[in-house]
Amino acid sequence: MVMFTDDDTTRSMDAAMQAGVSAYVVAGLQPERIKPVLKVALARFRQEQKLLAELSETRHKLAERKLIDRAKGLLMTNQRLTEEQAYQKLRSMAMNKNLKLAEIAQRILDVEELLG
Repeated sequence: MVMFTDDDTTRSMDAAMQAGVSAYVVAGLQPERIKPVLKVALARFRQEQKLLAELSETRHKLAERKLIDRAKGLLMTNQRLTEEQAYQKLRSMAMNKNLKLAEIAQRILDVEELLG
């Protein structure tokens, strides 16, 4: 969002930033300035969207990693496996059932919760 204004007070700028304004242009409504300002604002928006998508993907992968680690821990405890053996068992189950590793891990955790 781009805001063209004549108000150069810090309070107004802060309020605009809180509202999501990415470009606050004071006394800049000349026709030749509008297009470059809008291009920069659009580029900034795209960059921010990309970063938010990467953050979301990273959080998702971290959550999956935690599930897998918890499931490995259960297998190590209940079946007296090493970490590598537990991982290989999870991996083998995932391949045999054509599921993602995190899905198998979640199923193991669900069964443990149900029976435990």
